[in-house]
Amino acid sequence: MSTEWSSGSSGKRRGSKRLERPNKKLVGTKGAGSVRRERRSSRSIVVELPEEVKEEVENQAVIGGVQGVHPVAQLESALTDAANAYANDRYVEAMRILRKLKTVLPGSGAVHELLGLCLYRLGHFQEAIRELRKFVAITGSVDQHPVIADCYRAVGNYSKMNLVFEELRKASPDADLLAEGRIVVAGALIEQGDPMGAIKLLEESAGKRVSHPRPRHLRQWYVLADAHEQAGHIARARELFGLVASYDPQLADAAERYESLS
Repeated sequence: MSTEWSSGSSGKRRGSKRLERPNKKLVGTKGAGSVRRERRSSRSIVVELPEEVKEEVENQAVIGGVQGVHPVAQLESALTDAANAYANDRYVEAMRILRKLKTVLPGSGAVHELLGLCLYRLGHFQEAIRELRKFVAITGSVDQHPVIADCYRAVGNYSKMNLVFEELRKASPDADLLAEGRIVVAGALIEQGDPMGAIKLLEESAGKRVSHPRPRHLRQWYVLADAHEQAGHIARARELFGLVASYDPQLADAAERYESLS
């Protein structure tokens, strides 16, 4: 059900160091499979559209009656170009292609999703919300709910952020997706001066050590450490920052914050 457009990253977080997301699957269209990727070099990612996305493009071209003016192969090529531009951080380029595709394929979940993600990366949060909401309406998916929640957080609409997070929780998504939602809400609570609220949210799911932590564990530990530091729990914050740094020294500024609390 997912299209892995590229590695993700969080939006700009006010008042805290940006915490990059790890590689994560990003939804394309309902029923879409995973995009196959291969690295041509350390600087380039090649993206191929899965058959399910190609099928959606073809169906939407038929529904819109545009296949005579815009051959399906041409539309698929344009979407592939946009996906490759996005995967290689050329968001403005991808956005220009996707805006044109949206006029031809207004019912494409993949187009709305990828355009929303480009807008999110560029900090155009209100526009990103509109496009990602269209993606939700078309596909019924909650896979971009953490991104939508983060957009609401970025514009200071915490009530809408909380509603989106509740929708995500009720949908019982996979652990990685739910962790992303918690990270967004916990970061917002810290921003609002409520580190104890963030601790309460994260402690039950992320407060315990695990033998083989996944990226979601490390990211939640980082935010939990930040919350404990803000709450004045220096020993606990140092413990958690040290734990993160021991597994991934490159994650945000975990190593530096561990040293600063020594």
